Amino acid sequence: MMTTNAGRDAIIMAIQLGVTQYIVKPFSVNELETKIRASINILNRRREKRYAMPAHVASLAVGKKALSGQSLI
Repeated sequence: MMTTNAGRDAIIMAIQLGVTQYIVKPFSVNELETKIRASINILNRRREKRYAMPAHVASLAVGKKALSGQSLI
């Protein structure tokens, strides 16, 4: 979120509404780049969690012996 409002209450409200990056005008190019990179990292982490493959559990019984485990794929 980019704004001219640096007030504590505005920042708290923005965070409560889901804002992950808050930058107050005027800002430097370095500050903007840092915020953009952080936003991209957050997006990538969310995407990784959303599309992560669930753990696969397998069991195998041969005669009276049973084996079970989790795949590493």
